[in-house]
Amino acid sequence: MFFAAYLLLTLVVLGLIVKTIVDSGRMSGKKKRTGRTQMVNTIDPKTTYEYLQNDVNGFELIDVRCSKEFSRYHIKGATNINVMDLKFIKALAKFVKNGKYIIYGQGNTRSQRAFDIMKKMGFQEVYMMSGGLLEWELLEYPVEKG
Repeated sequence: MFFAAYLLLTLVVLGLIVKTIVDSGRMSGKKKRTGRTQMVNTIDPKTTYEYLQNDVNGFELIDVRCSKEFSRYHIKGATNINVMDLKFIKALAKFVKNGKYIIYGQGNTRSQRAFDIMKKMGFQEVYMMSGGLLEWELLEYPVEKG
C-alpha cells in the first residue's frame, strides 16, 4: 500500500515538473491543443516584439483581421490578409511555404483558423501570437495607425 502511494506521488510530481518545463518555453516548445485536431505553435507578444526589434529571425508578420480593422491600427510591418475573405487561400499562395510566419488577429479565434489553413496548405513554420492584438496592446507595445 505504501509503495503504491509513493509511486503515485512520484508520478504526479514528475508530471508537474514536465508541465512546468514545457510551459516555460516561449515559442516552439509551447503548443496548445485546441478543440480541433491541430497542435498550435504559439509565440507570446513579448517574444514577437523582441523578434521584430532584432529582425534577425526572418519572421513575416501576418494580420488576419479584416481590412477595416487593419486600417485603424496594426503592428508595424504586418501584411493584412483577411482570414474570413474567400480569397484568403489565393493570397497565401503567393507566400513561400518554407518561410517563417507569425500570425495574429484581434484575439485568438481568427488566427487559429488561419493557422489551421496554413498548416493544411503545407506551411512549415507558422506561429500564432497568443492573445492577439488585445494582449499586444495590454503590454503597451506600439501599433501603427492608418
